Amino acid sequence: MNYRRIESIFLLAFFLLNLYLCSVLYANSKANNIDSSSSADDIITILKREKIEAPVLSSKKEEGYYLSADTTDLFKMTDQLTDDQTITENAGVLLSRFNQKAPIELTKTNNVEVLQSLLKQKDQIIDGTSYTYLPQANQKNKTYVFAQQWHGIPFFDESAQLTFLCALSDHQKIVGYRQQHIQNIAPMRDEQELISQKDAISTLYFNSKIPANSKINWIKLAYSKIFTTKNTNVYVPVWVVSIARSNNMVDIERVNAISNRLITNNNSDMDNK
Repeated sequence: MNYRRIESIFLLAFFLLNLYLCSVLYANSKANNIDSSSSADDIITILKREKIEAPVLSSKKEEGYYLSADTTDLFKMTDQLTDDQTITENAGVLLSRFNQKAPIELTKTNNVEVLQSLLKQKDQIIDGTSYTYLPQANQKNKTYVFAQQWHGIPFFDESAQLTFLCALSDHQKIVGYRQQHIQNIAPMRDEQELISQKDAISTLYFNSKIPANSKINWIKLAYSKIFTTKNTNVYVPVWVVSIARSNNMVDIERVNAISNRLITNNNSDMDNK
C-alpha cells in the first residue's frame, strides 16, 4: 500500500474542506453585512415600496444620557395655590379642578399662549415655568400637554408632565389639570452617541411595528422613564414615533436611542395627528 499516496490524498481533502468552509463563512459574513447595512441605508426605499408615508428622516446621530431624577411631592406645596381650584391627590399625581365660576377660556388662535401665561402664575400652578408645550403628546380636543425638559430634550413621560383637561362639552374651556414633577435631574453616565431617526425607523420596521399602507406622523427625540426605585426615576433617551395604521388607529412606539431596542410599554389609540 502506498502510504505516501494515501497521506497526500488526505492532506488534499483536508485542504479542500478547509477552503470550502472558509468560503462558506465568508459568503455568510458578506451576506450578513449586506443585510445589516441595507436594513438602514435602504429604509427609505423600503418605505416607498410598502406605501408607507413618512416625513424626511435624518441620519444625524445626536448625543444623550441616562438620567436620574427625584419625584417631587407636589401636594406638600399646594398652600401656595389660590382657592379658585380644588386640589386632590391620586397615587402621587396632583389633580386640580377649576371652580365653575372661573374656568379658563381658550380661543382658536392663541390657546397655547393662554396656557403658557397661566403656567407663569405661581398661585395657580406649582413651578409652571419648568414646563414647555409638547403637542405630540396631546389627545385632540381632550388635553394640552406641557413637559419638563433637560438640555432641550423633553420628557415624553407622564412623570414629568402637566396636562390641561378640556371640558367634554366645550373643547375651548379648560376645567383643570393633572400634574407630576421631577427634580434633581442628573446624568448617570457619560454622554453617549444616539442612533439616528433612520436607525429607529429601521428597527421599528424590521420588528413589524410599521405595517404596509400606514403613515409615520412624526418622530421625536425625548426622555422616557424605564424604571423607578423608591422615589428616584431612571430615564433613557428614546425616539418616540407616531404611526397611523390603515384602520385609523394610531400607535405610539418607542425605541431606546442608546441600545436601539424596542421599549414595549407603548401607548395605543392616541389621536396625536
